[in-house]
Amino acid sequence: MPLSGLKIDMAMFLNDTRVADPDPAFRRQVGARLPNTPPFAVSGSVGYEWSLSADTHASVDAGWRYVGRSTVGTQAPLDVSQGEYGSTHLGGTWSRNNIRLTATVENVFDVKGDRFAGGNPFALAARNEYTPLRPRTFRLGGTVGW
Repeated sequence: MPLSGLKIDMAMFLNDTRVADPDPAFRRQVGARLPNTPPFAVSGSVGYEWSLSADTHASVDAGWRYVGRSTVGTQAPLDVSQGEYGSTHLGGTWSRNNIRLTATVENVFDVKGDRFAGGNPFALAARNEYTPLRPRTFRLGGTVGW
Protein backbone atom coordinates (compact mmCIF):
# COMPACT_ATOMS: atom_id res chain seq x y z
CA MET A 1 0.00 0.00 0.00
CA PRO A 2 1.67 3.31 -1.07
CA LEU A 3 0.36 5.44 1.84
CA SER A 4 1.01 2.95 4.65
CA GLY A 5 3.98 5.02 5.88
CA LEU A 6 2.07 8.31 5.92
CA LYS A 7 1.49 9.95 9.31
CA ILE A 8 -0.53 13.13 9.86
CA ASP A 9 -0.85 14.84 13.24
CA MET A 10 -3.00 17.85 14.04
CA ALA A 11 -3.89 19.62 17.27
CA MET A 12 -5.83 22.74 18.18
CA PHE A 13 -6.20 24.61 21.43
CA LEU A 14 -9.06 27.07 22.02
CA ASN A 15 -9.21 28.94 25.28
CA ASP A 16 -11.42 31.71 26.68
CA THR A 17 -10.25 32.17 30.25
CA ARG A 18 -11.44 35.41 31.79
CA VAL A 19 -11.70 36.80 35.30
CA ALA A 20 -15.29 36.36 36.51
CA ASP A 21 -15.16 36.98 40.25
CA PRO A 22 -11.89 38.71 41.15
CA ASP A 23 -10.43 38.79 44.63
CA PRO A 24 -10.38 42.49 45.63
CA ALA A 25 -6.80 42.06 46.89
CA PHE A 26 -5.59 41.44 43.31
CA ARG A 27 -7.39 44.39 41.63
CA ARG A 28 -8.19 42.36 38.52
CA GLN A 29 -10.98 43.60 36.33
CA VAL A 30 -13.95 41.39 35.49
CA GLY A 31 -13.55 40.11 31.92
CA ALA A 32 -9.75 40.47 31.83
CA ARG A 33 -8.05 37.52 30.16
CA LEU A 34 -6.00 35.39 32.52
CA PRO A 35 -2.23 35.66 32.08
CA ASN A 36 -0.24 33.26 29.88
CA THR A 37 -3.36 31.88 28.21
CA PRO A 38 -3.44 32.48 24.46
CA PRO A 39 -6.93 32.17 23.02
CA PHE A 40 -5.74 29.97 20.18
CA ALA A 41 -2.90 27.61 19.28
CA VAL A 42 -2.65 25.10 16.46
CA SER A 43 -0.05 22.62 15.24
CA GLY A 44 0.22 20.10 12.49
CA SER A 45 2.75 17.80 10.93
CA VAL A 46 3.01 15.33 8.12
CA GLY A 47 5.57 12.57 7.77
CA TYR A 48 6.32 9.62 5.58
CA GLU A 49 8.40 6.52 6.33
CA TRP A 50 9.41 3.87 3.84
CA SER A 51 11.67 0.84 3.51
CA LEU A 52 14.62 0.98 1.16
CA SER A 53 15.43 -2.68 1.82
CA ALA A 54 14.73 -5.28 4.50
CA ASP A 55 17.11 -3.59 6.96
CA THR A 56 17.19 0.02 5.68
CA HIS A 57 14.51 2.63 6.30
CA ALA A 58 14.10 6.36 5.68
CA SER A 59 11.61 9.02 6.75
CA VAL A 60 10.85 12.70 6.24
CA ASP A 61 8.60 15.01 8.22
CA ALA A 62 7.49 18.63 8.26
CA GLY A 63 5.43 20.56 10.76
CA TRP A 64 4.12 23.97 11.73
CA ARG A 65 2.99 25.44 15.05
CA TYR A 66 1.21 28.71 15.84
CA VAL A 67 0.77 30.19 19.33
CA GLY A 68 -1.65 33.09 19.77
CA ARG A 69 -1.07 36.32 21.67
CA SER A 70 -1.24 36.43 25.45
CA THR A 71 0.10 38.69 28.19
CA VAL A 72 2.27 38.08 31.23
CA GLY A 73 -0.32 39.62 33.57
CA THR A 74 -3.74 41.23 33.57
CA GLN A 75 -2.78 44.84 34.26
CA ALA A 76 0.14 47.25 34.00
CA PRO A 77 3.02 46.79 34.23
CA LEU A 78 2.46 43.05 33.63
CA ASP A 79 0.21 43.41 30.56
CA VAL A 80 3.22 42.85 28.29
CA SER A 81 2.39 41.02 25.05
CA GLN A 82 3.89 37.63 24.18
CA GLY A 83 3.20 34.82 21.73
CA GLU A 84 1.57 35.44 18.33
CA TYR A 85 4.12 33.52 16.27
CA GLY A 86 4.30 30.53 13.96
CA SER A 87 7.29 28.25 13.48
CA THR A 88 8.11 25.46 11.02
CA HIS A 89 10.37 22.41 11.22
CA LEU A 90 11.68 19.87 8.70
CA GLY A 91 13.41 16.58 9.37
CA GLY A 92 14.61 13.34 7.94
CA THR A 93 16.10 10.04 9.09
CA TRP A 94 17.98 7.15 7.56
CA SER A 95 18.52 3.92 9.45
CA ARG A 96 20.17 0.62 8.71
CA ASN A 97 20.31 -2.15 11.32
CA ASN A 98 21.68 -0.46 14.45
CA ILE A 99 22.81 2.82 12.80
CA ARG A 100 20.54 5.86 12.57
CA LEU A 101 21.31 9.27 11.02
CA THR A 102 19.07 12.30 11.45
CA ALA A 103 18.89 15.81 10.05
CA THR A 104 16.52 18.54 11.21
CA VAL A 105 15.92 22.23 10.63
CA GLU A 106 13.96 24.07 13.32
CA ASN A 107 12.37 27.48 12.70
CA VAL A 108 12.95 27.09 8.96
CA PHE A 109 11.97 30.69 8.11
CA ASP A 110 13.87 32.17 11.08
CA VAL A 111 10.68 33.66 12.54
CA LYS A 112 11.13 36.18 15.33
CA GLY A 113 8.79 35.93 18.29
CA ASP A 114 8.45 36.21 22.03
CA ARG A 115 7.86 32.90 23.82
CA PHE A 116 7.63 34.47 27.27
CA ALA A 117 7.72 38.20 28.08
CA GLY A 118 8.39 37.75 31.81
CA GLY A 119 12.17 37.84 31.79
CA ASN A 120 13.67 39.77 34.68
CA PRO A 121 10.85 40.79 37.08
CA PHE A 122 12.85 43.83 38.23
CA ALA A 123 13.09 45.19 34.69
CA LEU A 124 9.56 44.26 33.56
CA ALA A 125 8.29 47.83 34.02
CA ALA A 126 10.58 48.87 31.13
CA ARG A 127 8.33 46.61 28.95
CA ASN A 128 11.22 45.26 26.89
CA GLU A 129 11.65 41.80 28.46
CA TYR A 130 11.25 38.78 26.21
CA THR A 131 12.36 35.23 25.61
CA PRO A 132 13.02 34.90 21.87
CA LEU A 133 12.25 31.89 19.75
CA ARG A 134 15.24 29.77 18.95
CA PRO A 135 16.67 31.04 15.65
CA ARG A 136 16.88 28.81 12.60
CA THR A 137 18.77 25.77 13.82
CA PHE A 138 20.32 22.92 11.84
CA ARG A 139 21.03 19.62 13.54
CA LEU A 140 22.81 16.53 12.27
CA GLY A 141 22.81 13.50 14.52
CA GLY A 142 23.69 9.88 14.61
CA THR A 143 23.21 6.93 16.91
CA VAL A 144 24.63 3.45 17.06
CA GLY A 145 22.87 0.72 19.03
CA TRP A 146 25.08 -1.76 20.84
